[in-house]
Amino acid sequence: MRKLEERVVLDAAAAVLIEDNVIDIQPRAGGLEITANQGATVDEGAEHYLSAAELSVSTSQSAENVLYTITDLPEHGQILLNGTATTSFTQVDINNGLVSYINDGGETSLQDSFGFEVKDNLTGEASGIFEFTIDPVNDENPDIDLNGADPGRGFIADFVEGSDPIAIVNSGQVAITDGDSNAENIESISIRLTNNLDGANEFMQVDVGDTGIEASLSYVNGEAVLTLTNTASIEAYESVMNTLQY
Repeated sequence: MRKLEERVVLDAAAAVLIEDNVIDIQPRAGGLEITANQGATVDEGAEHYLSAAELSVSTSQSAENVLYTITDLPEHGQILLNGTATTSFTQVDINNGLVSYINDGGETSLQDSFGFEVKDNLTGEASGIFEFTIDPVNDENPDIDLNGADPGRGFIADFVEGSDPIAIVNSGQVAITDGDSNAENIESISIRLTNNLDGANEFMQVDVGDTGIEASLSYVNGEAVLTLTNTASIEAYESVMNTLQY
């Protein structure tokens, strides 16, 4: 008599159901894996819509059954679902372009992120951090303090008609600041003499030295206008402004 032998090899990642002497191998629930977590680049103050290419998972479940829950909110913006602040969304929301991040437009950070957990409707789950790189935008006007550390921002000087030119800034104390976090250079400055009573007999002057900055004087609508041009560092423009005379 011949002995018959049957061998069944089961994958460790499978579940086994024995019913009526039939072996049915079923997939184990919960095989979820994050397959895309690319992050995104966003302009300062702008809104960016997440895509499946940037954030998605692999699972046996349908997209509407994949739920993302935000565990750490962004510090410099908000996550929106169809325009409303949210702390959760599904994969189908991402796929349909309904999930967005809007930056607060601040100048303090060029990075932001949110932490998340993602689950399907079985037992699969994972977690991660989605990161944003913020591209700065030059949207802040420079500020000039003519008085340095002394109170106020302006400067007052008395001029006697016919006397030598006088400084109209607190020399050595001029400070130029720019609210843009990445600002290093200035392109131009215009200084206007608004109550120019004696026409071309009244004007302003500076010493540009070797800064590469150019100075030109013109008269526009009865005002004397001293224009400084050429891209140069904030420090270079400060050094020229410190020589401003009337």
